[in-house]
Amino acid sequence: MKKFIIGLFLFISITSFSQVPDKFNYQGLLRNSSGDLVKNASITVKIYLLQGSSSGTIQYSENHSVSTNNYGQFNVFVGAGTLISGSYTTIDWSQLMFIKTEVANPAGGTFVDMGTVQLLSVPYALYAKNVENKDDADADPSNEIQDLNLTGNTLKITNNSGATAIDLAPYAGTNTDNQNLNLLGTELSITGGNMVNLVTIQDGYTDADADPTNELQAISISNDSIYLSNGGFVKLPIDLDISSANELQNLILTGDTLKISNGNQVVFPYDSSRWSVNGNKLFYNTGNIGIGSSDPTSKLEVKSTSTTGALFQVINANNDTVFAVYPDGVKVFVDSDSKGTVGGFAVSGRTPTKLGGKVEYFRVTPDSTRIYVNDSIGAKGKVGGFAVSGRTPTKGGTKDYFTVNKDSTRIYISDSISSKGKVGGFAVSGRTPTKQGDINDYFNISGNKKLESIESEARILWYPVKAAFLAGEVHIGSADSVGTNSTSLGYRTIAMGNYSQAMGYEAQSLGLNSTAIGNNAIANSSNSFAFGNYAQTQGLNSFAFGDSAISNGENSYALGSHANASGKNSFAMGSFGIDEYGSITGPTVASGDYSYAFGMSSQATGKLSFAFGSANIAAEDYSIAIGRGNKAQGNNSIAIGKGTTASAHNSFAFGLENTASGPSSFALGNYTVASGVFSTTLGNATRATGLCATALGFETTAIGDFSTTIGRKLWANGNHSIAIGSFSTADGASSLALGNYTYASGIFSTTIGNATTASGLNATAMGFSSIASGSFSTVIGSQVKANSYASLVVGMFNDTTSNSSTAWVSADPLFIIGNGLSDNARSNALTVLKDGRIGIGTKAPDKKLHVEGDARITGDIFYGASPSITKYTKPDYVFKPEYNSYLEPIKVEEFIKTNGHLPWITSAKDEKNGVNLTRMQFETLETVENLQLQIIELKKENQDIISKQQSEIELIREENNLLRKQINEIKSFLENLKK
Repeated sequence: MKKFIIGLFLFISITSFSQVPDKFNYQGLLRNSSGDLVKNASITVKIYLLQGSSSGTIQYSENHSVSTNNYGQFNVFVGAGTLISGSYTTIDWSQLMFIKTEVANPAGGTFVDMGTVQLLSVPYALYAKNVENKDDADADPSNEIQDLNLTGNTLKITNNSGATAIDLAPYAGTNTDNQNLNLLGTELSITGGNMVNLVTIQDGYTDADADPTNELQAISISNDSIYLSNGGFVKLPIDLDISSANELQNLILTGDTLKISNGNQVVFPYDSSRWSVNGNKLFYNTGNIGIGSSDPTSKLEVKSTSTTGALFQVINANNDTVFAVYPDGVKVFVDSDSKGTVGGFAVSGRTPTKLGGKVEYFRVTPDSTRIYVNDSIGAKGKVGGFAVSGRTPTKGGTKDYFTVNKDSTRIYISDSISSKGKVGGFAVSGRTPTKQGDINDYFNISGNKKLESIESEARILWYPVKAAFLAGEVHIGSADSVGTNSTSLGYRTIAMGNYSQAMGYEAQSLGLNSTAIGNNAIANSSNSFAFGNYAQTQGLNSFAFGDSAISNGENSYALGSHANASGKNSFAMGSFGIDEYGSITGPTVASGDYSYAFGMSSQATGKLSFAFGSANIAAEDYSIAIGRGNKAQGNNSIAIGKGTTASAHNSFAFGLENTASGPSSFALGNYTVASGVFSTTLGNATRATGLCATALGFETTAIGDFSTTIGRKLWANGNHSIAIGSFSTADGASSLALGNYTYASGIFSTTIGNATTASGLNATAMGFSSIASGSFSTVIGSQVKANSYASLVVGMFNDTTSNSSTAWVSADPLFIIGNGLSDNARSNALTVLKDGRIGIGTKAPDKKLHVEGDARITGDIFYGASPSITKYTKPDYVFKPEYNSYLEPIKVEEFIKTNGHLPWITSAKDEKNGVNLTRMQFETLETVENLQLQIIELKKENQDIISKQQSEIELIREENNLLRKQINEIKSFLENLKK
C-alpha cells in the first residue's frame, strides 16, 4: 500500500451566523512516503468528528473531493462536505471533540488513516448556537425582558407569578395624583407625566446581550418616584406642595348663598329695605356689611374664624387670584404677561401743585418691585419716604415693618408672633396665568431668634440662633437640622453641617463645610461638595459634580453623569456611554484607592489603576486601560486601543482586540493573543502561547517555549523554534523555517527557501521544494533530496538512493551534485560515497574515482605521492644490465605472432572490470623503452652497413674516375683519327 504524509496547518472559522461559525476550515499539506509533495492531484478526504477521546463515538462524518495545489496543499470546509453519518447541527460542542482524517490518493483509491487530533478552541464557538434559551443573548432564564401590568392601583411584572406586586393606592390622593402606567410597544408612559422608551434595552431578542449592567430590574416606589433596581427612576407628578390646607377652590353663588368648594357657605342678608337693584347691579347704601362678623364696624368687615386661608380675595376671569387678604397680611398677585402702562400692581398719588397730576409711589411688575420716594420733600415725620406698618396685637399702637427713607431701606420682622401661616412676615407675590391657582412668591422675609421647625414654607429666613440663612420653600425638620453659619436656598433644602451650603431642589449639605447644589444633591461628609442632579458625596473632602455623580471615597472626585468615585483619593470623570450596537453602557467608576477613571463607562477598580476612554476597565492594582472597551485585569497590566485585554500581571496589550493573558506578556497590533509567560505578539491575528514565545506579522503562531515567528501565517511549534517568511512551519525543537511554505520538523533542523522540508535531526534544506530527511543532512537547490545520513546534496532532481537516514553506511552518498531534469528523470552529476569513492556521471562509483563519459585534463596527472611506494614503478630498469625482458626484434615478431600483442603489454583477455590505464601506461612506457633499445641497436647495425657501403662507394668512385679518364683518352684518340 502506498503511504503518504499529511501536515495540519490551520483551524480557522470563515463563515458565521449570528456571530457563530457554521463550519470551519481544515487545511493540510500532502506528501507521499518518500516525502515528496503530492502536487495537483485529485484526492478524497474523509472527516470524522469524535466525542470524548481520540477513539470516542463518531458524532459526524463526511467526504470531500478536492485537489492539491502546486505546493501539495488542500482545503476542506468541515460541515460542508458530503454527509456519511450523523448531523452536524446537533453536535454538542460543549464536549471534548477530536477530528480524524483519512485520505485517498488518487480519488477513489484506498483510504489511509492520517491520525486523530483534538479540536482547538475556535470551533467551540459553535456551542453558542445551542445554549439554553437560544433565542436569548445569554443562558440565564431569570433575567428575561418582561412587561409592566397595572391593574387598578396594583403594579406587577409579567412572566413571574412570584413577583411582589406594588400597591400604588397609598400614593394617590391630595398629595399624589392617581395615575396609570401604559406600555405601548417599547414606550412606557404615565398619565400626567413623562414617557420612557425601552428600545435601548430591547433589540429583538428576549435579552439584548450578556452584559449584566443592562439586565431587567425590579421596580419599586418611594415617595413620589418609581425606581428601577440598579439605576433609573421616574418622578410622579405631584401637587404644588404637600400641604392639604391650602388647595385652590372655587366660589359659587346660588341665590343669596355664597359657597366655597370644600368649605363653608355664607347667606347674604337680603331684603327690599336694605339691598337695591339697578338693572344687573346690586347695591347697599345704608349700614355696614359683615362677613363672619355679626357687628361690623365698617362699611365692609370680613372676619376669619380660622388662622389659615384667605379672608377675602379677588379672582379674574381665569380664576387666578389678583388680590387676597389673609389673617396676617395682604397679597397682590401680579400677572407675568401684563403689558399695561401700570403693570402688575401700582400705588399712585396726586401732585398737589398740579390739579389732576399723578405720581407713582409703588409698583410691582413680574421683573421688579419699585418704590418711588420724593427726597425733595423736607418732611421730618416718623414715617418718612415710604413705610409699611402694623399693629401689636396686645397693644393699640403701631409698629413699622418696612421703611424707605432717603438714607436707608429697612424691613422689620417681629419674632414674637407665633403664627405659622404660609405668608408670614412680608411678601410680594405674583401668579402664573397659565395654571389656575398657581402662586409665585417674590419676596418673603422672616426672622426668629428661637429654634423652630418649619414643615414647608415659601420664605426668606434669617436664623439668628445659628447665624444661618434660608430662602425658598423652607423646610426645617428639627431645630438641629440647621448648621451654624449655613446657607440653604431652594426647595426644601437642608444645610445641616456647620458652615455648609445647600442650594436647589431638596439638596442636603450634611457635613462640616459641605456644599450641595442641584436636584436632590447630597453632601454627607466634611469638606465635601455635591453639584448636580442627584449628585452625592460620602467621603471626607470628596467632590461630586454632575447628574447622579457619587464620590464615596475619602478625597475622591466624581465629575460627570453618574460618575462614581468610591476609592480613597480616586478620580472619576465621565458619563454613561453607548456601545457599537447603540445600547447604553454603565457609568464611569473609580473604586480603587488612588484610581483614575476618565470617559464614558470606564472603570478603574484596582489600587492606583487608570482607565481612560470609553468602556475601559482597569481592574487590578496599578493597571492601565486607555481607549475603547479595553480591559486591564492583571496587576501592573496595560491595555491600550479598542477591545484589548491584558489579563495577567505585568501584561501589555496595545491595538485592536489584542489579548495579553500570559504573565509579563506583550500583545501589539490587531486581534493578537499573547498567552504564554513573557510572550510577545505583534501584527495581525498573531498568537504566542509558549514561554517567552514571540509571534510577529500576519496570522503567525508561536506555540513552543522560546519560539519565534516573523511573517505571514507561520507556525513555530517546537521549543526554541523560529519561523520566518510565509506559510512556513518550525515543528522541531530548536528548528528554523525560513521562506515560503517551508517545513522544519526535525530537531535542530533548518529550512530556507520555498516549499523546502527538513525532517531529519540537524537537517538543513535550502532552495525550492527540497527535502532533507536524513539526520545531519543538507540540501541546496531545486527539488533535491538528502535521504542519507550526514549527506550534502546540491543541484536539482538528484538520485535519492540511500540505505539509512539515521546511521553511517559507507556505501551511502556523502555528497551529491544533482543534474536531473524532472522528478521522474533524476540523476547525479557527481556522487561521493562515504567510503571515498567518487562518481562523475554515475550514482554508483565502484572505484575511488569513477567517471562515466569523457574526461579532459589541462594539467599534469601524477601517480602516487612523493615520496611513496606505489604498486607500479617507473620502468627505468629496462636500461639496467640486469634487465632480462629485452627481446630481439626477431623475438618480438615471434611473440606477436604467437600471442597477438606486444610482450610487455597485458593481454586484453586478462583485463578485469575495465582497462587498467595506470598499468597500461607503465607497460606502454616499458614497451617504448624496449623499442628504443631495439632502435639503438638497429641504428648501430645500420651505421656499420653505411660505413661499409661508403668504403665500397669510394672504391667504385675511384674506379669510375679511372674509367672516365680512360674514356676521355679514347675519345681524344678517336678525334685525332678523324683529323
